[in-house]
Amino acid sequence: MGLHEKALECFCIDLNHINNADDFKASYLYQKGLTLFYLNRYLEAIDQFDKSLSINIHQNGLSHNMKALSLMEIGDLDSALFFINQAINNNSQNSAIRFNKALILIKLENLQEALIALDDAIQIDMNNVNFYNNKGWVLEKLGNLESAKQNYYLALEKNPQSSIIYFNLANVLFKLKDYQESLHICDLAIQRNLKSAQIYSCKGQIFFIWSQMDEVKKNFENAFLEPSCSDNEYRQFAQILFQKNDLKNALKYIEIAISRNSENNDNFMVQAEIVNSIQRECQRNENHQ
Repeated sequence: MGLHEKALECFCIDLNHINNADDFKASYLYQKGLTLFYLNRYLEAIDQFDKSLSINIHQNGLSHNMKALSLMEIGDLDSALFFINQAINNNSQNSAIRFNKALILIKLENLQEALIALDDAIQIDMNNVNFYNNKGWVLEKLGNLESAKQNYYLALEKNPQSSIIYFNLANVLFKLKDYQESLHICDLAIQRNLKSAQIYSCKGQIFFIWSQMDEVKKNFENAFLEPSCSDNEYRQFAQILFQKNDLKNALKYIEIAISRNSENNDNFMVQAEIVNSIQRECQRNENHQ
């Protein structure tokens, strides 16, 4: 039994027997809802937040905020946005609530509004690394790579121990074709023991640009050894091998990618491209016989 399951067992008070303690009741129901949220029992959590709000509609926006996040988790994004705005109305100076609004807007693919919400969060708390990292991600999606880079650098200054920020920065530098700086950021992460499959694959792709195939293979082999390795790294290596016309090994690695994630359509698209090339090569060989 985990900590949250144990915590849930503690919520055994019959509130009907408690009089004139609305603040306590509202807080109790909120905490129970919070525990259910962390157990991924979102509908039950929403029920507790609703009960809490029926006693105290304000609560500094806390129940509205967590109800919004619960709704986001079950995919009711429009309702989630409504309740996160209610939370902001009750507590406009809570940076975490502003950040949660940005997360909901990202899910809604409303990136311009998400950017505004992130800026609002940063105005309240200028030291939260997640705000800058997510702002960088949104700017990157919007195609503003230079501004994305600046925000990733800010995030890295505030938390030089986050492997995902190193990767995000290295990746946007790669997109900007600043390969030397991208490689430098990857190497910094590895030196600080913040290595990941994504960091090694980024290095591998840089060395591919530089036509250093021995380094490409070495870095992808390191990527495959990392716990964070997914089908993405195998697909990326397969694509590199395909571009080098090493069709046999390209097929081998894309099949590994598919075995790891059979729901990613990108894997099947790459597989089809490789198989078609193999078939065309076989046809050419038959015609020459």
